[in-house]
Amino acid sequence: MQDTPEHLKELNKTEKADNIGLALLKGTQDESLPGYKINTDPAVKNTVIVYKDRTTSAVFVNWTPKEADRLKAAIADVTR
Repeated sequence: MQDTPEHLKELNKTEKADNIGLALLKGTQDESLPGYKINTDPAVKNTVIVYKDRTTSAVFVNWTPKEADRLKAAIADVTR
């Protein structure tokens, strides 16, 4: 997954997920990372967190497009 804001916009468009917020956090020193339990190990390429009302329902570490169906299902669970 590319790490640019433009890529996130394209991903939202491709997946028809205009109502889904995406964030790109740069660097391992971001003060919000511990609160979200983001693994800053260099082997971790990305972390996708699905949540509603501040409650996490699914976490995908090193998510790839091959897992799109699982991610869509997790999103569907919180948008019912």
